[in-house]
Amino acid sequence: CKVFKNYKLLFSEFKSSPFFVMFNKVVYKLKVLKVPKSSISIGTRAFTVGTVSGALIGNTVKENALIPRSYMMTSPNDRKMDSIILSRNFVADAVECVSPAVVNITGSVNGYIGSSSSISGSGFIISKDGFIVTNAHVVSQFKDRKVLVEFKNGRKAIATVHSIDAISDIALVRLDEITYDLPTVYFGSSSKMRAGDFVIAIGSPMQLQNSASFGIVSATARHASELGLSNNRSEYIQTDAAINIGNSGGPLVNLDGQVIGINTMKVKGTDGISLAIPMDIAAQIIDQLSKHGKVTRPFVGLKMTHYQEPIETAKRSRKKTALAMMVNDADIKVMVMDVIASSPASQAGFQSGDIIMEVNGKEVKSMRDVLEVIGLEVGKTIQFKVKRHSVGEITLTLTTAPER
Repeated sequence: CKVFKNYKLLFSEFKSSPFFVMFNKVVYKLKVLKVPKSSISIGTRAFTVGTVSGALIGNTVKENALIPRSYMMTSPNDRKMDSIILSRNFVADAVECVSPAVVNITGSVNGYIGSSSSISGSGFIISKDGFIVTNAHVVSQFKDRKVLVEFKNGRKAIATVHSIDAISDIALVRLDEITYDLPTVYFGSSSKMRAGDFVIAIGSPMQLQNSASFGIVSATARHASELGLSNNRSEYIQTDAAINIGNSGGPLVNLDGQVIGINTMKVKGTDGISLAIPMDIAAQIIDQLSKHGKVTRPFVGLKMTHYQEPIETAKRSRKKTALAMMVNDADIKVMVMDVIASSPASQAGFQSGDIIMEVNGKEVKSMRDVLEVIGLEVGKTIQFKVKRHSVGEITLTLTTAPER
């Protein structure tokens, strides 16, 4: 960067820059901007006009105010990354924050760990008492058996497969003995991720431990049915970060160094289409596995489908095209196709043809909205606002029961 003498030159140079939006808010408040030879800092963090990568804007002046190489804190949850301009090391910093807690897991089908018949995958430590998250398909053959866990620092330990949930493809492994203070990961919110956000997949592809691959979120909710996975209602984060054999069970990480997904698989015969289990869903399953050793899913008894309400031409502009009206999101609702007898939904009074308008006060635009509210909690009371033909809008309340 050049050192600018006044705000007019600053505007002309930064007008096409990503920094422009941030500077625009500040410079408009200043009548004259006098830039020191080395840097300006408007706030608690410095933006150096010279040789730095970026920073947060505030209101104090510092000479030679440079940004530290690492912006990660002890707890990534303490940071507000939306207000940070990323440094040149932003990927390395996120990897450095997480990788000590990422492990390689090896098991043997013939009982001898390390033999040619060994199966390996990745995992990450979530608690000081030795719980490690991985994929169910990595350890499914070793239920209640021993596996070998290898840490980034070269240490090795024996662990037991604690619990497996094949439906979600999530499993917990627990170290038999803890000899030092374990590093752990932080969970982030997968629901806050957007298509285009940067992510990093960490794991042990082909037993190449602590490998990192960088990419973006390609889609936030890729449904299993779109991938040809029958009898699977799961949704995945799609990314172009490389996830190969051995990466399964490793963390998918955001730039805060928080785990927002569990690396699971790649689409066979393709490059750049990898899938991870969203952490918001995985966290509920992990909680049940760690406490109970199994997952008890709630049963409601509703069969639903997406439904587009008939277009009321009198209420719509004649200038709208038929195509525009067909794809209007406001018309898409969720309709009850069938109600299972003696189910919580049946007892609550649901009927086929009901249109679900709201769940717990939240507008429903897709089945995902309903499923998110139901979650994985048994005994949860949920209030539905539905529209019924010939009756109008009514409120129904049901309590989830254990799955049958």
